[in-house]
Amino acid sequence: MLALSQSLEIAKGKKVYGYLKKSTKAQVDDIVDELAKIPTVAECYAVWNKLRDELESYYKDTPRQHLPLSQQKEFRAIKNLVIQEAENLRRNVFTFEDADMVEEFTDVLPENSDYEAVLDYYQAVERLDADDVTQAEKREALQTLEQLWDNGFAMAAHHLGRAWWKGLGVLPDDEEAEFWFRQSAKAGVDRSQYTLGTLLQEQGRMDESMVCYKQAADAGNQTAQYHLGKLYLQGNMIPKDITKAERCLAAAAEQGSQYAQYALGKLYLAGNESIQDKEQAIYWLAQSAAQGNQYAQFLLDHQNENRSPSVLLSATRLLYHMSRVFQETPLPSNPAGHHTLMTADLPQIELYCEIGRLVSDRPEKGAAVAAAEYLCGAYPDASGFSPRNLRRMREFYRAYESVPEVLAEAMAIGWTQNVVILETELST
Repeated sequence: MLALSQSLEIAKGKKVYGYLKKSTKAQVDDIVDELAKIPTVAECYAVWNKLRDELESYYKDTPRQHLPLSQQKEFRAIKNLVIQEAENLRRNVFTFEDADMVEEFTDVLPENSDYEAVLDYYQAVERLDADDVTQAEKREALQTLEQLWDNGFAMAAHHLGRAWWKGLGVLPDDEEAEFWFRQSAKAGVDRSQYTLGTLLQEQGRMDESMVCYKQAADAGNQTAQYHLGKLYLQGNMIPKDITKAERCLAAAAEQGSQYAQYALGKLYLAGNESIQDKEQAIYWLAQSAAQGNQYAQFLLDHQNENRSPSVLLSATRLLYHMSRVFQETPLPSNPAGHHTLMTADLPQIELYCEIGRLVSDRPEKGAAVAAAEYLCGAYPDASGFSPRNLRRMREFYRAYESVPEVLAEAMAIGWTQNVVILETELST
């Protein structure tokens, strides 16, 4: 990785695989193929190859060649992930490994609150977030929250702001969201102070945003403390300040934030000489690892190796990214269902609807392309099975699956007419 980062230092143009010199591409390929030797990666790739073999055996007599992972086009994304990590090394980017972080808050309700009012509050919030309630029910929940706000429930204003921000029962409106978040923030709700800061940051209003973050952090909101620490350490949206970053991260770490504990430990381990403190690094990494942080545990396990923590972590992050690539890259579809349909001699519209159902049942990205590839290979004389048309079949099925009476009417007209209806959005 270090050698690749040095090559990227002198590379001209975009730091993307397709734009690199042949020698630099070879470095990237070598890293990908070394990663492919790791048992878990090798197992995932072997499963994918096995399923691919089964698919192609339906319409090819010759066995397919198993390419190295670096040469398999379906996994090209891994190459640019390697380049991204090498670039992070070259630019000495401090990373936080907090993609799985879930922000958790505790509602603070007025003291001596009436039981019925508290029940109304929780039921209204629950309806706002529910997927199985109507928009009318969500609007009723908003009316309840407005009444609660009038009766002194500051947290009700927070959820009104959230509804306008995220479009829960109403069309999204940042101005309305800001109004309600400010009402709740003025009432001392640190969760609203932090959320208002996030809204303002999204709008590029960093000076106002920082005021809100600091209010929330001073009130003891550990999420705000951690976020401030990140901002000061990254130095992208505000001037970089290691001292302030350390102070904010320490405040959140002392409250038990595993992500702040990890970031603080890593800062003490890999920071510049003025902040390096191995004893403190090990303490905070151990605290984070005790809460299940795998990155903190990894650094603890490799603390005595004579290598930069950034280099060690780049390999760990790559494994995490690769696991996501394997999850998101479509497994070859089992062709048995398609084969059964193709031999059933169904009318065209029924065949297309059933194929749409099969493709719709496949959750992974690229299912339509995989199905089209199988059908075109297995039935070369058949027409109408391009990836675009398979996507239409899927959308046809999804448009009418819950309204059988409309589906029956759609099945009575030709496929071309249905395509026109779908693509002009007349079906809605």
